[in-house]
Amino acid sequence: MNTKLKKIRKLRISLVAVFVSIFPIVSHAHCPLCTAGAGVLAVIAVSLGVPGIIIASLLGGFALALGLWMKNVIKKKYFPHQDLVVTWLIYLSTVIPLWPILKDFKALYIPFLGIDKYAETIPVDLFIVGVVVGAIVLIVSPYISRKVTMLAKKQIIPFQGIIITIILLVVIPLLIDLFLLTS
Repeated sequence: MNTKLKKIRKLRISLVAVFVSIFPIVSHAHCPLCTAGAGVLAVIAVSLGVPGIIIASLLGGFALALGLWMKNVIKKKYFPHQDLVVTWLIYLSTVIPLWPILKDFKALYIPFLGIDKYAETIPVDLFIVGVVVGAIVLIVSPYISRKVTMLAKKQIIPFQGIIITIILLVVIPLLIDLFLLTS
């Protein structure tokens, strides 16, 4: 293939990539219905009294899991670090549309800084904290599950990895909410 055809092919691929970036529904790479459904369920859960940080944690874990799954759908590699870029795009395109609906602020109480009485509390968006915690838990929980299996010399219960992940997605944000944040 001569260089002129290679350049035209690269230009065509670049134009398709730009078009898909501008109009993501055309690419069918991410389901907006899933994001809307998760958002509706999250709003219902908040109205039922579930703490927002727990909902955000579950959404953050869901968004990262969706991104990690969707990166494997694209079999051909078009550019370096494609898996990372696709994962982040899916994660952000799930989290960002829900942020305006679910943002909730509390004060982070840090008296040990000792600067002055007004600097002891910092406003924190629980949604951002929750989605970050959810993503971190989703990354760390397989290692914890393997460590538990290694220490017990067998898998303790069926679906141990899933159970550990769900427990961590609920317990860690709950502890953050109880011990670090004030109303």
